[in-house]
Amino acid sequence: MKIKKSAACAIAAATILTAFCGCALFEGMSPDPLYGNREELDKNLTDEIIEDINAGDKQAFKNMFSSYAVNYVDDFDRRIDDLSAIADGQIVSYTYHTGWDETASDYGTSYRYLSYDVVLTTRTETLNMTVKWYPINEYDQSYEGICFMYAGGDEMYDLMPEHVTEADGTRHNVYETLEFGLYFGDECFYRLTRRETVSRYNDAVYQSYIEGDAELLASQFCRSAREEIYGDIDKFFGYIPAAEYIKELPYGTDSEGNWNHPTPFRHKICAGNYGRGN
Repeated sequence: MKIKKSAACAIAAATILTAFCGCALFEGMSPDPLYGNREELDKNLTDEIIEDINAGDKQAFKNMFSSYAVNYVDDFDRRIDDLSAIADGQIVSYTYHTGWDETASDYGTSYRYLSYDVVLTTRTETLNMTVKWYPINEYDQSYEGICFMYAGGDEMYDLMPEHVTEADGTRHNVYETLEFGLYFGDECFYRLTRRETVSRYNDAVYQSYIEGDAELLASQFCRSAREEIYGDIDKFFGYIPAAEYIKELPYGTDSEGNWNHPTPFRHKICAGNYGRGN
C-alpha cells in the first residue's frame, strides 16, 4: 500500500483540522497505525521511500517527513538532492531490521513511535539507512511522518561516540541521536543527552566555586547574559561558602525526575566544552 501524507485519520473532523493547520497525516494506512503490525507499517513506508527516490520524485519523498523534520535544518531540499545522487535511482532491494516500538495513550489521545534499520542494495553498492517515524501522533500532528533519517555507508550506531566508563566502572552512553532531520555518514547527527549536559554544567559551576574562578563561572552563561553580568561575578563569590566548605555536589534530580548524587568533577573541563569561552 502506498502511504500518503496529506489527509485525515479516520474521521472527518481530523480531515478538517489537517486542512486548516497543514499537519501531516497518513490516509488509508493499513494496518492500523496504532495497533497494527509494525513490520508491515515500516515496510510500507520503505517501499514508498524507494519508489520516490528511484522515480526522482523529490516532493513526494519530502512529503513523507514530519513538519518538524523538514524545518529543523535550513537545507532540507539540498539534502534530498544529495540522497538522490547517492542512490542514483538504482535501489533494487532492501533488508529490513526491526527497531523499537513505543506506543502511549492518555485519555483518548495516542501516539506510536517506530524505529528501524534497512540495508538498501543498489546496482553497485549498499546503503545503510535508519528511520524514526510517527505513523500517528495525536498529541502534536506536526510530528507525524518521518522525524529522523540517516543514510550512509556505515551503520549509524557504529558512528556514535564511544561510551564513557566512570571511575566506579559504570558504563553509559552520554550521546543521543538528534530528534529531527535528514543526515549522512559524514555529518554529526547526535548530541549530548540532557542529563549529561546538566551534569557537565554542574561540574563546571561547582569547580568555579571551589577555585574562586570568576571567568569559568561567567563562561557558563550565554553571550548576552555574560555581557550583562560579567562585572558582578566577583561580587557573587562573596555570597557563597568558602572553598573548604564545598565538599561535594548537592543531591539533585536527573531529566527523568529521579534523585541522584553525582560524583564531583568527573569530567575534564576544557575550553569550548563547558569551560572558558563556551
